[in-house]
Amino acid sequence: KTYGAAALLALAVLFIGVTILITFALRGARFDLTESQLYSIAPGTQRIVSSLKEPINLYFFFSQEASSQSPPLRAYAQRVRELLEEMAQRSNGKLRLSIVDPKPFSEDEDRAAEFGLASAPIGARGESLYFGLAGTNSTDGREVIEFFQPDKEEFLEYDIASLIHRLSNPKRPVVGLIAGLPVDASFDQMTGRMREGWASIAQLRELAEVRTLSGELDTIAADVDSLIVIHPKDLGPKT
Repeated sequence: KTYGAAALLALAVLFIGVTILITFALRGARFDLTESQLYSIAPGTQRIVSSLKEPINLYFFFSQEASSQSPPLRAYAQRVRELLEEMAQRSNGKLRLSIVDPKPFSEDEDRAAEFGLASAPIGARGESLYFGLAGTNSTDGREVIEFFQPDKEEFLEYDIASLIHRLSNPKRPVVGLIAGLPVDASFDQMTGRMREGWASIAQLRELAEVRTLSGELDTIAADVDSLIVIHPKDLGPKT
């Protein structure tokens, strides 16, 4: 009995000691055990948020009261908020996140409108629902996601990371584009319809100033940082 009591006491002390050790050793640690890694950010996003040199302010606007009758929307808003908090956690203090509930006729609602966020009527009374993100940098730059659409959840992380990237790099790089294929949206004379452009080029135009260059040139402007050449079939000799 003496040995049994001593063993129980030793186990209790060991349990308390391990608990204290874990509490201090793993303080701030985060583990994503979900099957589809819902709470992990992509390596590209990690590089963006961890390489920030100046503070960026993010304001997440979500109308709590107006959304009370829409559980799916509230669940998606929680998903957006947790993703923003995860990015802020990994930014070494450079991302400053504020959660704002813009109640009707309040200064927060005026601020949401000032940022240019869109509101959607919801419920029988048509209350205004705000569900967007605004960001500012130290040079008065401003970027917004007017409204988070649940049917575009697969682009959620990309859209937020793109907003942060634009705020951290206000001077957009200049990319020259020489293409022998119709990579931009254009009119197809054969079918009489508009031809869709390449999604990759459309996304590139969101992050950089893309200049379409002729296939007949002998110089490239000095301010062009990078050059993309696609299917260079009919380039002139000088080019």
